[in-house]
Amino acid sequence: MATLLFPVARHGQLVRALDDKGIPRALTLDESQKALEQLQLGSAEALSTIQLAMKHKADGVALTIPDGDKWKVAPGGRAHGLGVIFNYPEFVIELDLQDGGRAIVIVRCTVTLCLKPPRDLQDKHPYSKFWTRFFLLEYPPGEHAANIDDGKLARFSADCKRLSDACMNAMAPLYEGVLKGITGETLRLNWEDNFEFDFLTIEARGGDAPAFFEDADLGVPVTKQAREKAIAKRLFGLAAPAFELGDAPEVALKAFRDGEDFQVLTCRDGASARGVFLAHIGPSKAQFIGFAMAPERSDDPPRILAEEARHAPSNAISAWMASAYARHF
Repeated sequence: MATLLFPVARHGQLVRALDDKGIPRALTLDESQKALEQLQLGSAEALSTIQLAMKHKADGVALTIPDGDKWKVAPGGRAHGLGVIFNYPEFVIELDLQDGGRAIVIVRCTVTLCLKPPRDLQDKHPYSKFWTRFFLLEYPPGEHAANIDDGKLARFSADCKRLSDACMNAMAPLYEGVLKGITGETLRLNWEDNFEFDFLTIEARGGDAPAFFEDADLGVPVTKQAREKAIAKRLFGLAAPAFELGDAPEVALKAFRDGEDFQVLTCRDGASARGVFLAHIGPSKAQFIGFAMAPERSDDPPRILAEEARHAPSNAISAWMASAYARHF
């Protein structure tokens, strides 16, 4: 059995910014720069609003926001390399899982500005994109989250989805206010035709993980590998309940062989980070569950540090996948 490290959940929504005539409104480069400045100026107040929403608006999810600076969290600011994106400051939560355990999670909320598409994408509507990213650092507190079982991973992802919905609702009016201040227009975010993305990416190391990724790179079907490798079978075991296919890996395996809405995706971010995802893509939602390749180490899994998690393949791959997939819309 492979050692699992650095689970990261990403949940996002695409929404349209519309003017009073219902026409999608994009920002110019100058407007986007001003919007970034306004988001930065209001980030402290916004963060408080987001945290309150998570504590009181996420039904069925209990959490606390600890005091102190035990974990090194990143400040807010523009994200480089993935478009015109603003990251709110990170913060830490202690999440009560449904089994009675507690998990230490680092949260970051992000907004992509509705920038005018490039010329080769003029048929695409401009959109805003809201994301919330969750790093599972410790489970239980003080212990590494390695080898957390499938049931707890599924519940962690489900809880993060509810928390993310609360964050989206808190960020939307803040962003609308920034758009109005920058453009002088009353713009509204259209949530009726939005598209949702859910990612759960887990790093895999040891066992048959290296052979699994190597065979995936060579084009060996993941459905075939599920008959031979425990890690591939586990991937379908995670997908079955997440995609509401039941609990048996065999059911998910059959769905991916037969179903048009199910895909197997392999991807690479740079030279070292690789990923294999199972995707369930419907008319208004895309769900992705996958493993990222973690480099081999001779030591036991270390205590997860926030800085280490930010540079982990699970984070790099899920960010790359989310950005690449969203560009199709």
